[in-house]
Amino acid sequence: MIWPELVRLALLGGERGTLTPELRQKLESYGIQTDSPFPEVLLESAALFNQIRKAAFQLEDFEGSLPEPITESDEQTCSPRSTAHLFAILDGRFAPALEEFLYHLKENGKKIPNETLPVLLNASLEDDELWELLRPVLGKQGEWLLEQWPPWGKLKGVQTIKDWNLTPLQDRRAYLKYLRADNPEKALELLKVHWDSLKAGDKFPLLKTLELNLSGKDELFLEQLLDERSKKLRLEAAKLLSGLGNSALIERLFLALLDFVHISDNAINFDLPENLPESTLRDGIHPVPLKESGGGMKAAWLRQITSRIPPRRWSELIDKDPAECLSFFLNNRWSDQLLPAIAEAALLHNDEEWMAAILEHGMTNGFNHDIPSNLLKGMMKKLPREAIISLAEYGSEVLPRLVENKSIFFLLLTNNKEAWTDKVSIWLLQNFKDWMRNQKQGFGNLEHYRDLIQAGTYSINPALTEKFKIGWPTNNTTWYYWEDAIDKMIRTLNFRRDMVKSLRG
Repeated sequence: MIWPELVRLALLGGERGTLTPELRQKLESYGIQTDSPFPEVLLESAALFNQIRKAAFQLEDFEGSLPEPITESDEQTCSPRSTAHLFAILDGRFAPALEEFLYHLKENGKKIPNETLPVLLNASLEDDELWELLRPVLGKQGEWLLEQWPPWGKLKGVQTIKDWNLTPLQDRRAYLKYLRADNPEKALELLKVHWDSLKAGDKFPLLKTLELNLSGKDELFLEQLLDERSKKLRLEAAKLLSGLGNSALIERLFLALLDFVHISDNAINFDLPENLPESTLRDGIHPVPLKESGGGMKAAWLRQITSRIPPRRWSELIDKDPAECLSFFLNNRWSDQLLPAIAEAALLHNDEEWMAAILEHGMTNGFNHDIPSNLLKGMMKKLPREAIISLAEYGSEVLPRLVENKSIFFLLLTNNKEAWTDKVSIWLLQNFKDWMRNQKQGFGNLEHYRDLIQAGTYSINPALTEKFKIGWPTNNTTWYYWEDAIDKMIRTLNFRRDMVKSLRG
């Protein structure tokens, strides 16, 4: 660099400073006469390069080898208009529309604009879900670009490990996750081979990679881990085995619980002993009473076991469908523990019938005992699109015209785009218009409708835009409180409609 050398010469002083041949050549390339007196050369050089230093920096000459250029591709990229839409999304004006943009991009067989790839690849480093959406629309240019910077290359997964023992934990974990996605048996064998030589602190994060594509082939290894010295590892192994609906651990827990089960015509009761069976400790049951729900050690033991048992086992035992079976659990003294536990089990075992039954019951009857909202949202996320649509349209038919805050229906609409069918969208906004029209003074207690409108803004079918532009009571005083939210919704629906149309063109 020239500037540090000039500073060094200035510190040495004019009499002792001399120009090296390399520095003299560089200065002359900028038009500086180096045969002038040394102080003049130094001052002129300092004046010039100080300005260059403030404005920018000079790039060093590249001495490596350039990558092979990408071959010509006949892939279809976005139109200039679609590219403008994507930039509007990336600069934050319509950020939640990115998922919809990438979906329609893929559906129409187009590839992402090259100029947006660096921003999206950088964002994908912190967002696995974005990467899953982006990868199908990268195109050849995007795949080529992944190879040009190592952090981007890791998005594809660590595909080889030369020396397991010298590889950082983070890369070993990434490699196991990569294998679990395509070849879970190979990942299991690799983990088993190195298990005994692993550091104690490395075992837990590597064990958690078995969550992906967990199957009965993992059961024998996990059963052995129930006798590990570390309680943390034993509990994680038990947790993984609990996710296998037909595992020996599930069978042991169910049989242990059946010793205390009594079924009547309309209820299932649990007559728990004072001394709880110690046999369930090995299978990960370490009951700790929950302060918020009460019930003591017995209730905690019952809740832990019930949360692991596949709900279909109760349907088979009672010989009732999930909706009928659910009422059996509500009619007993332990219902405050059993209802959340059954919900946890339905989510753990991805039992769609039971999840739908629990949500429908809560939507129409409410819950006397709270189920945590994150558990409700988890079930909604796991349900297929058809089940979400069925729940939403059922709610619009049987519930009051105004959506209650923090209700199951509210959670469904604010966390699931699929719930916003044309029927539900028209029902909700028409009822809101009617409420606003009849609101003579004040703003009512509908502040939570701002969250509903925000959710609908990016979920409503944009083909309905024109319908929602009209019919608002703009002369009513209540309108002025909601005008900004409605105006933003209409502008965003317009944007989404234009975006989808452009991508289809």
